[in-house]
Amino acid sequence: MTLKLRTIGADGIVSVASQGAIADQNLLTDNNPFEQLLGSNWAGLRISLDLSDTPHINSVGLAWLIESQRRFKQAGGRFVVHSVQPTVRQAMDLLKLDQVIPLAANEAAAREALKS
Repeated sequence: MTLKLRTIGADGIVSVASQGAIADQNLLTDNNPFEQLLGSNWAGLRISLDLSDTPHINSVGLAWLIESQRRFKQAGGRFVVHSVQPTVRQAMDLLKLDQVIPLAANEAAAREALKS
């Protein structure tokens, strides 16, 4: 998986896109990929995470999303995951991740959720 910075909006919302499968065994042991991309204050930001180019996620990837959500809450930041491919959404739905991680249909809906 690679995280790419798309935009930082005038409203302060940071748009990030994931490319490739989220299945790296080092996700939970190395620095968080958000930190590598955005710096040490990443968890205090409002981030819209696009998964439209992520065809697969495994248990480590799901654990990374949950851990990231925990860190966002601790630091006062927020993130919303959007544009999830059907196979990835199926794994998320099976584990009821929408009860832990905010999910949106598309970027516009994610941005709207981050404004409130």
